[in-house]
Amino acid sequence: MINLKYFYMTLLLLAFVSAGARAADDFGFGGGGELKAGFSAMQNGDLLGRGRDRYDRTLDLSASMPVYAVKSDTSFIKYSLTASLGAQDEQLSIVPRALRLYDARVTAGAAIINDASREMYMLRVGVGIAEEQDSLPDAHERLSVFWMGTHHSRPDLTYLYGAGYSYIFGRGQLFPAFGLNWKIDEKRELNFILPIQARYSCKVSPVLKASLYSALFGNEYRFKNQGLYPGYSDTLYLHTVGFKLGTGVEYKAFPGWTLGADIATVLRRDVKISADSNDDLAQERTSGDFSFQLSCKWSFGRNNPTTGRIRG
Repeated sequence: MINLKYFYMTLLLLAFVSAGARAADDFGFGGGGELKAGFSAMQNGDLLGRGRDRYDRTLDLSASMPVYAVKSDTSFIKYSLTASLGAQDEQLSIVPRALRLYDARVTAGAAIINDASREMYMLRVGVGIAEEQDSLPDAHERLSVFWMGTHHSRPDLTYLYGAGYSYIFGRGQLFPAFGLNWKIDEKRELNFILPIQARYSCKVSPVLKASLYSALFGNEYRFKNQGLYPGYSDTLYLHTVGFKLGTGVEYKAFPGWTLGADIATVLRRDVKISADSNDDLAQERTSGDFSFQLSCKWSFGRNNPTTGRIRG
């Protein structure tokens, strides 16, 4: 069991330090720091508005910063820290009350880049919690790990391979990962990491980028039984996993500031309740959910490419 007071203090500390220092890519290793805030909502039903009986809202905050870099004769090593916090309102047919869910995580990572081949090897290790509001005082920590390497077949094409352990499939699970990053031309790019996500993006103008994407999403939360299932433990597990298709735009409003908007349809979303992460007590499945997301990102700080500490 973790001490929540110190956990939240760590999150706040990382956020404030980052304001003086999420990186430029999805892995969190860039030349500077990033602060990001996002709001998303999902409504049950199809795009024509039929059968909508719930409206879920999520607020996400994250901060990422490179903290140290080491340059040798053959390689360049970057170290980084990331902190994230998500709050979500969830309404489900299998739970008679609205749930307020929290997901918080602190992640440390390192990336080694070979000077000659430009291949990269990356490791990220995170510790976090995923709890319903009433179970927060008894929160349990959990671990996530992701490792990935790259192989450059030609200047515009990079293959990705790796493995991870996370809760994106609704339960703690080890999985392999394969993908590529293909820079088609100066404006278009295709990248994917299976089985997690795929994205095609096009730079419409120097300040506007549009994209099409597919993504897997999910989590596992602990919540209080409160008599919902008599005879079972006081704490139950909520497992969610889904797959969505969407489109988005990013607009560079000012130097360092990027505004984003996404709309997506969830092709399928499975929600299950269990008593011990394995024994399912109830489940529901939805399709055609409509979601949108708005975000604001501030990227700043540049690193010193030749010596130790990264300067913000």
